[in-house]
Amino acid sequence: MTHQHTIKQQISRDAYISTFFIDDSVLLEKIKNKIIDKAHNSSFDYKTNVKAKFTGFKSLVQEPEILEFAKKIGPYVDNIYSKVSELRDCWGNIYTKDDHTLLHHHQDTTAFCGILYLTEGGPGTYFKDFNITIEEKYGKVVLFPGILLHEVKASNLNNTRITMAFNCFEQKPWDQQ
Repeated sequence: MTHQHTIKQQISRDAYISTFFIDDSVLLEKIKNKIIDKAHNSSFDYKTNVKAKFTGFKSLVQEPEILEFAKKIGPYVDNIYSKVSELRDCWGNIYTKDDHTLLHHHQDTTAFCGILYLTEGGPGTYFKDFNITIEEKYGKVVLFPGILLHEVKASNLNNTRITMAFNCFEQKPWDQQ
């Protein structure tokens, strides 16, 4: 039997959190309504890191509204990510009182992750590595690398909180057609 040698060390990498707004309220309402509709038929509620109503990781990827959204955020993505990427996961979350999301990361995501807030006044998204909570505002988009730990604290508000989340992956030259 050979001996295994393992080296563990904390390493430092540059990271970012980028925020901006989409001001197309017609598109935002279409996305919100699509999430509400798909959440009614979901079997994933409270079974993942999202302890709330959840549409399923790939449930929104092919929706026309999401493709339109992806085009709108393109110029902002270009500011933080220079390679070709593709949207592979896109899902909706509907939170009510005491719902939350556990601290987690999307480490396997090779490009970047994002959140779209479709309501406001909720607890925001806490990013542990930056020790910052991003305030929820209607139409705000948050982009960040998948290595960042983040969570949503339980809200004691009676308001419904609706978000869309997505993961984008680097498209390797050999994968492009």
